[in-house]
Amino acid sequence: MNALIKELEARGFKVSIVMEKKNEYYSSYKTCVSVLGQTIEFGLKEFLKQTKRELTPTERKERPWADGFEYDYNPSGRLSLEIKTWEAPRKNWSDAKIKRVENCLNDFIIALIKTSVELRTREVQRKQEACNRLEWERLREERERRRREEEARLQNLSDNAFN
Repeated sequence: MNALIKELEARGFKVSIVMEKKNEYYSSYKTCVSVLGQTIEFGLKEFLKQTKRELTPTERKERPWADGFEYDYNPSGRLSLEIKTWEAPRKNWSDAKIKRVENCLNDFIIALIKTSVELRTREVQRKQEACNRLEWERLREERERRRREEEARLQNLSDNAFN
């Protein structure tokens, strides 16, 4: 993570920790990077090894509802870089036999830039769609106003014709 943050900052991107307040009792923290004006959440996680083990007689007495075994979770040493934004073209870079996460930092940064461009494109599209909706609503209201005026004129003409 240190190497990634140094590479991001060397390219002029600002990395920050953002607090997200869920409610008055719970807050969470996200690691974000600002790329081309867009804030993108990312992270590094380590996979866990799950091993099944038999419960001891004492543990069985303490937990009669258990199935006679439980799982232990231990660090595996396998890392994964993640982009946690839906618009990302690719979201994960994980350790493999052939390539380690440390060797994927440039690919990860390129994906952050592509994600930023995608976010910006969608933002522009949303703004354009909002403008189109407002224009459509304005035209609809104008047609409705004209219809009401025409009905009023017809009613006035009808009233004048019978008088």
